[in-house]
Amino acid sequence: VALTISRGSIFGPLRARLTGWRAELAGCYLCLGFWTSGALTALAGSGGWLEWLASWAVGTLLAASVDRLAGE
Repeated sequence: VALTISRGSIFGPLRARLTGWRAELAGCYLCLGFWTSGALTALAGSGGWLEWLASWAVGTLLAASVDRLAGE
């Protein structure tokens, strides 16, 4: 989700309208992934901070791997 929003052409017009810290957040897939995973974990009611940290780490590594494979 974070990689699609921060790099996808379909979200380009949305990113162009953002300013300040919101624009910086929308352009950084690691930052966006961190906050997205935090929000989704909070909504899901995870068992604790260790599970949240593990899911965040796996999600971030997956996003970085996909970005590296995309070869930008």
